[in-house]
Amino acid sequence: MSLPGDPAPELPEVRFEAEASGNAQIYQTPQDMHIAQRDLHVHYQDGVRSARRAFRGTPPGECPYPGLAAFGTEHAQWFHGRGTLTADVLDRLDERMGQGGALMVIAPSGAGKSSLLRAGVVAAVQRGDLAVVGSDQWPCVVFTPTDRPVAALAAGLSQASGHREQWSAILEQGPAACVEWMHAVLRDRGTGHEGDREGRQGRRWVIVVDQLEELFTQCDSEPERRDFLAFLQVMSQQGADGQAPPALVLYGLRSDFLDPCLMHPHLLSAHENTSVFVGPMSEAEVRESILFPAADAGLEVEPGLVELLLKDLGQPAGTAPSTQGADGTGAGRYETGRLPLLAHALRATWQQRAGHLLTTDGYNTTGGIPRAVATTADREYKRLSAEDQQTARLLLLALTKIGDTTADIRRRIDYTSLLDRSGNHESAARVIEAFVRARLLTREHSSVEITHEVLLRAWPRLWGWIDTDRARNLTRQELEESAADWIKAGRDPSRLYRGSRLENALNWEEFTYAGRVSSNLSDFLNAGRKQNRRAISIRRSVISILAVLSLITSILAGVAFKQSNAAQRETRVAILNQVQGEAEGIRNTQQSLAAQLDLIAYKMKPSRALETALVNDANNPLSVTLRGTDGTRVGGVDSLVFSPRGHTLATVSDGTVQLWDVADPAHASTLGNPFGGGISSMAFSSDGNTLATVGSGGIVQVWDVTEPAQAATTGDFLVGSGVGSVALSPDGHTLATVSGDTIKLWRVTEPAHATQLGHTLTDHTEAIHSVAFSPQGHTLASASKDGTIRLWDVTDPAQASRIGNPLTGHTSDVLSVAFSPDNHTLASASFDGTVRLWDVTDPAQAAQLGAPLADHTGTVDSLAFSSDSHTLASASDDGTVRLWNLPPTLSRPLSSLAGVVQSMAFSPQGHTLATVSNNTVQLWKVTDPARVSKHDGPLVGAFDSVAFRPPGNTLATVGSGSGGGPVQLWDVTDPDDASKLGGPLVVDGVDSVAFSSDGHTLATVSNNTVQLWKVTDQARATQARATKFGSPFASGVVSVAFRPHDNVLASASAASGNVCPVHDGS
Repeated sequence: MSLPGDPAPELPEVRFEAEASGNAQIYQTPQDMHIAQRDLHVHYQDGVRSARRAFRGTPPGECPYPGLAAFGTEHAQWFHGRGTLTADVLDRLDERMGQGGALMVIAPSGAGKSSLLRAGVVAAVQRGDLAVVGSDQWPCVVFTPTDRPVAALAAGLSQASGHREQWSAILEQGPAACVEWMHAVLRDRGTGHEGDREGRQGRRWVIVVDQLEELFTQCDSEPERRDFLAFLQVMSQQGADGQAPPALVLYGLRSDFLDPCLMHPHLLSAHENTSVFVGPMSEAEVRESILFPAADAGLEVEPGLVELLLKDLGQPAGTAPSTQGADGTGAGRYETGRLPLLAHALRATWQQRAGHLLTTDGYNTTGGIPRAVATTADREYKRLSAEDQQTARLLLLALTKIGDTTADIRRRIDYTSLLDRSGNHESAARVIEAFVRARLLTREHSSVEITHEVLLRAWPRLWGWIDTDRARNLTRQELEESAADWIKAGRDPSRLYRGSRLENALNWEEFTYAGRVSSNLSDFLNAGRKQNRRAISIRRSVISILAVLSLITSILAGVAFKQSNAAQRETRVAILNQVQGEAEGIRNTQQSLAAQLDLIAYKMKPSRALETALVNDANNPLSVTLRGTDGTRVGGVDSLVFSPRGHTLATVSDGTVQLWDVADPAHASTLGNPFGGGISSMAFSSDGNTLATVGSGGIVQVWDVTEPAQAATTGDFLVGSGVGSVALSPDGHTLATVSGDTIKLWRVTEPAHATQLGHTLTDHTEAIHSVAFSPQGHTLASASKDGTIRLWDVTDPAQASRIGNPLTGHTSDVLSVAFSPDNHTLASASFDGTVRLWDVTDPAQAAQLGAPLADHTGTVDSLAFSSDSHTLASASDDGTVRLWNLPPTLSRPLSSLAGVVQSMAFSPQGHTLATVSNNTVQLWKVTDPARVSKHDGPLVGAFDSVAFRPPGNTLATVGSGSGGGPVQLWDVTDPDDASKLGGPLVVDGVDSVAFSSDGHTLATVSNNTVQLWKVTDQARATQARATKFGSPFASGVVSVAFRPHDNVLASASAASGNVCPVHDGS
């Protein structure tokens, strides 16, 4: 700051300089004007500040830098820096001439792959650089697959051959027809060279498929992908007759799409044929790409600009900018993805050039490599109106295929379709024109695409639009694709959205950018709305109709329900009757199946009669089929025997023994593997640890079965040929063998020194099939072909003798016998298909128990009891083994009953049973139903019925006679010494008697009259009350009974019933 009176400061001297480049000369005029022969550069300096203005001496030429766009064949003169790589690709193509097959050039995004293929390889082929005569005249096809790769191939072939409308039809005929036409085109094209005749066989098409990744990003049809690759595969391979392939096929692929390519055999083969990988450029190559195009275009590069460009382009980590290789070319290599940024920065610098000079000032004005693309894009965007800016956003997002889990990539869209997607055709046309002019978009033929994917990463505004609302952008993208598919399918209603998917789409439309959507998408959503409204209307109509129909149906159903119930009841009754009838029809022959039918009938309709039938079934032997571990029935069993404990069953099939675990008969399972050979009979020792078997030739083997799963033989001895059966006594000292119709007993205390005991048993008339010892070892049973069973006393085996008469009943051969472990029952099996049970509690009085067991449909060959005597196993030729449940109450007839049993009664404690048979009363001891016995002497007199007085010490008898007889009371405190109590109650024609539950009152029925007797003093019973029932019982009262626990008396007549309550025994 100057004070008043100070001298004025001196102003800096202003100077003007003029520089001439090249051969230009400068002349100075009196007015300080500097004139150059080429460009006039005027420098303005103001202290440290300076400025330059250039006046071009000659008109400017074309820019040698394409920016974000790839170099085309028309730019080959400016394509530098990839000479070595171009030569490598040409060498590989030359190899393919002889070997056939496609070649693949693989590069990351931004490496200059498309420029290499077009301005490098294709241009070199068209110059004749390929070492084949006439290659400069070969037809070259360069294209990208787009969303319709086969159509794109046809278009490329048409353009190269001149037959524009022919190739689509040719491709429809298949690969073979296509190859034939390609050869025909080559034959028609002469090269004009003298060596053409020799080189005619070497002619080829050159087909370059650039951006092969579009096959996976834009084409959604897998069949079209396969067809496209099939055409190219046939074009690049030799024919079956050795004919040379018609084309050299070259693929350009982005490296991050290599994996999906390898899923196709043709592309895998091309990759294995030594693919060419495009790597980063060296410093020397980058310098060439900067300087040589400028020189070709007559431009100069200001010193320092190249170094600044290299510095901004960036070095790999750990490599200084000045690092050079031994050859001086520079060892540093630059990131491939930044090369488009360099190209764009050079083009922007050319636009800011000073005459014919590319300057650092011009470069800095563009924002340099880091910001050149963003600067250009922002500049063009800001020049647009607000409406066009909104359109630009929609268009750029439409031209980007946004990935959900993959990287975002550019995509090509038809120009007309892109205008439609904007929602404003005029605005969209202005935006596209502006961005194409700035080389940010490329419009080729009828399609538009982002010039380079680097724009997606280098322009913050664009990737901000993508990332800040990625979910909604993905929705927009999906909707546009769905709308396009709908249009392509002829507006097929089945492709419209429905339900929640439609609701989400409509919500998106409501809040989308300025409400602008394409007409196709708008039509798609509107069609979805209309269809949804129609569906709702139809649904409401259907619901209304259904409601009416439901009401009508309910009314009809009510009517039908009543009819149906009646019909169902009749059907159930018919089925129930059929089941019950079937059960009754087979009860005597197939008790087990009859029991199952009884159970089914009871589940259908419970009744007292069916309860009684089920109780009877439970007291009859019932069978279950023995099944193997795989669930199949065990068949072909020739013999079987239970171990004494009953947990193990041994069966013989095909001469081998199989042991079974039958602890749970319903779930039997095998133990170990079958053993032995040629075995016909077997027997367990009393402890169950030893099993004796008889094999062919009369060889007896003894097996240790302590561990059933690991049976092992302990010795053997010879008893003679023809032995058909064997049995081992419980103590293990005696062995019974059968030969023909004879039985021999052997002492086998030492198996190696067995000796015969006593004489041979010979009472059977035909061959003996089986023998068995009783559990105590005192009785031996034998079964014979003569249809009989004989019992033998073998208490002293040396003095064996026959017991009683033969047991008969079977109608054919008796094949097997077995004693129950409780020594009361003997089971026999016969060729007649039945099993019979015999009471052998007293062997001398043996008798049959119940009806034959007849569930088998074939011969029953073998039998065995379980240790508790409750289960019997039977093996049959019908292919089954059945397990029979033998209840403890198995019917055993009471002996010494003469004639018809007229009446019977249990004492209240259940220890004594009184029976009336042939007018005689007999008392029985039934404390153990399996061991019923008579008490001494019957009661003297003639009787018709009996009744016990609680608690069981008094018995009332009714005398016999045509008109009935007197009632007599008996003291049966000692059933073996019964005696009368007082005199008889003189009552004529007594039909029935009953005691009250307290035992104080006796009711008698005589001539339709019920009389009550006080019997507190049993020896002096007196009449207490006599009641005459008149006309209601004209048919006669026949029986009375007291209800347990109280004094309610019920009387029954032939026509009706009546109940008379009696209180306190009065």
